[in-house]
Amino acid sequence: MTHRATLKDAATQAGVSYQTVSKVINRQMRVSQSTEDRIWQAVHALEYRPDQRARNLRTQHSHLLDYSWTPAPPDQYNFILDQFLQSMMDTAEHAGYHVLPFPHWHMDDPIVAYCNLLQTGRVDGFILSSVEFNDPRVHFLQQQNFPFVAFGRFNCDWEFPYVDVDGALGLELATTHLLERGHRSIAALAWPTHSRVGQDRLMGYRRALKQAGITPRTEWIARGTGEPPSAMRLPCTGWLDHVRSDRRQSSRSTTLWRLAHCKQHRRAAYGSAATSP
Repeated sequence: MTHRATLKDAATQAGVSYQTVSKVINRQMRVSQSTEDRIWQAVHALEYRPDQRARNLRTQHSHLLDYSWTPAPPDQYNFILDQFLQSMMDTAEHAGYHVLPFPHWHMDDPIVAYCNLLQTGRVDGFILSSVEFNDPRVHFLQQQNFPFVAFGRFNCDWEFPYVDVDGALGLELATTHLLERGHRSIAALAWPTHSRVGQDRLMGYRRALKQAGITPRTEWIARGTGEPPSAMRLPCTGWLDHVRSDRRQSSRSTTLWRLAHCKQHRRAAYGSAATSP
């Protein structure tokens, strides 16, 4: 087995104390530029790597962040999750941490895995996703006063650190886009009622219709499981028939309104011409 370079080896080659080397590579001390250059040259030349076990023992930190997610079916690609994972790992590594992932299945007690990781001291914090209403993981970590951040929000009266995508605004903009092109009967294929993300997006859909003076009919909104087979079966249930029927009625009303408007416009023009000097 080859000799593994130690902190003292790097210190000897750089001509400084091992305490100085330790503080410089951990960004805890500022020295002259020439001294710092010698230290990093020695570290790279000897291929010195800090003993993570010793560091963890000294600092009482594992430098691991736990991330759990609900695995998607093998035939589905989650582009947002892929980008999220990549950026999360890059950011963690830049800060001197690594991410410990584990799949989170819908089990009877989802807290078991979190409790085990917390009590054994294997992680310094948790990153949560697939956050839903009254999420027990958030409640548990708040009770334990343990660091965490969530990708997603829910109950307005629960305060905790999170980042999120404004799904309500996204669907509001999409619905407004259709309204601006003259469509009045707009259907929505939504997620189940227990889905926090689905309810948030549906709020944006309803908000856009309300601003246009339209009250969406119950038949316009269909709910699926979020999987392609579920969405493909919905048209067979007659869901779109209601929308087509409303759309034809709306189209007739719009046509009649335009004809009446044109007739009124022509009468006004003729009247104006008749009274002109």
